[in-house]
Amino acid sequence: TYDDIPPTTAITAPVGAYKNSVTSLNGTGNDNVLLQTVNLNVEDIELAQCFNYLTNSFTLSCSNPSSWFGAQGSTSAWSYNTSAVVWHQDHQYVLLSSGTDQAQNPQTAISSTSFVYDVLAPTATVTVPNTYLNPGQSTFVGTSTDATSGVGSVQFALSSGAGLGNWLTAVGGTFTSVPVVFIATTSYAIGNPDNWTWAPDTATFTD
Repeated sequence: TYDDIPPTTAITAPVGAYKNSVTSLNGTGNDNVLLQTVNLNVEDIELAQCFNYLTNSFTLSCSNPSSWFGAQGSTSAWSYNTSAVVWHQDHQYVLLSSGTDQAQNPQTAISSTSFVYDVLAPTATVTVPNTYLNPGQSTFVGTSTDATSGVGSVQFALSSGAGLGNWLTAVGGTFTSVPVVFIATTSYAIGNPDNWTWAPDTATFTD
């Protein structure tokens, strides 16, 4: 069978600018006749080194042909187990995939995706009220920070039982919930640090 059409591959995971867990690489492959192999390459941008599949570490020069390694599974739905890989906090990784068909046509446009690895949790602080609140408390104010990916959202929970129960059920609700209930903040402004506010609306505060 004469075949001069190159194959294609696509990366389906990981997807997204930031990841806190990467246990596998996944994707698909396609060819008009038959896809023979799918090879992968992962670069740690900060280290300027590529993945060594023999040691599960980023120790290879990316110009080394061995920095490309075979995907697992079928060529149409390929994967690669990375549960033993040590990813580094705040490092950017670039994943490439490339296929070759039975006629030895290589993929012409290599597929790629990138992500930053981030496992550090953000922090949030209440600045107003400081220690005590009164029945006329109209707004809660605070800050939040995250070193790598930035804070995506802030939620607020309020208890009249020193955090041991009696959680506010909702905006305008009552302090009767046994499990903690988180409520979205009223406003959120990105800055350094980020600032948030929460308006309790019709919640009733009693001492």
